[in-house]
Amino acid sequence: MATKWVIRLADGIIVHSAAAKQDILDTFRVNSSSKLFVIPHANYIGQYPNTITQADARAQLSIAPSEFVFLFFGLIRAYKGVPDILDAYRQLSGDATLRLLIAGAAKDTVLLEQIQHYAESNPTITLDVRFIPDEEVQVYMNASDVVLLPYRQFLTSGAVLLAMSFARACIAPRQGCIPELLDDDDAFLYDPAQPDGLLNAMQTALEQRGRVTQMGQHNYTKAQQWSWEWVAQRTQDVYEKCLQWGEP
Repeated sequence: MATKWVIRLADGIIVHSAAAKQDILDTFRVNSSSKLFVIPHANYIGQYPNTITQADARAQLSIAPSEFVFLFFGLIRAYKGVPDILDAYRQLSGDATLRLLIAGAAKDTVLLEQIQHYAESNPTITLDVRFIPDEEVQVYMNASDVVLLPYRQFLTSGAVLLAMSFARACIAPRQGCIPELLDDDDAFLYDPAQPDGLLNAMQTALEQRGRVTQMGQHNYTKAQQWSWEWVAQRTQDVYEKCLQWGEP
């Protein structure tokens, strides 16, 4: 109810994607879309240290250079598809060159126990359950080949921009804001309605491992357009337009 009144009273509403804009229009029955403005999430280029090589990052994490590394990074939550990652990885992990790297804090004790139990029985899983300090983000990102983003619910995703800012290829569902950020040139997208969608995307990434570096660079180039300066200017433009509407 409070959200509905805020939307009615606001002169301008900023969202990060066209998908989020449409969701607001559909959910709250906004009569006019003119008060909704789409401004993409800014990138993280230069916001974190990024000087470590992949070889050094892997050495710190005891990961072999020949391994193909899937990374889940960030707060460990069920809605982010972590259980789906475990299910899919279980079906892939017969390949000795695979590595699943999960790094981030966890508040869901049941989910954490599930992950820890599986990790204990699978030596190809590296688990670091804690808040990752800013200076260590580069270690996990640069150690990986592909970042896993199988979110079940989202309107925007800073994690996608983080992966793009570190020139990583991504795996994500073809829904919500994702198609506005990623495409088949820089990500392995899948239909979330398909039971084996994530598994098939991970299998494809493994089979096409020779592409992932180029895909990551494509992501980095694309992310450069969404600088904080660019976002700030468009945010200022929205404020100025709303002020003009309020003038007598």
